[in-house]
Amino acid sequence: MALQVIQSTIRKYPSTVLIPLTVLCVVCGLGVFGVMSGVALNNSNRRSEATQTAAAMLNSFKTTVEQVCAGRSRGRGHSPG
Repeated sequence: MALQVIQSTIRKYPSTVLIPLTVLCVVCGLGVFGVMSGVALNNSNRRSEATQTAAAMLNSFKTTVEQVCAGRSRGRGHSPG
């Protein structure tokens, strides 16, 4: 019974469905756009953090290698074999 009332109302006044459906589509579209923007920003931040971490690790490794090489040149390092 209630379904028939709803169907007859929609047939008489199709804008009763079109306007809310249009609003729903706009809101969902804005939500998807917002999520995509957030994901892009998060990926950019992660990429930046990864680059900074890699640079810090490289500098640390470089410093360690320089210290080991400096120690060997002074005769304090281990001799191979």
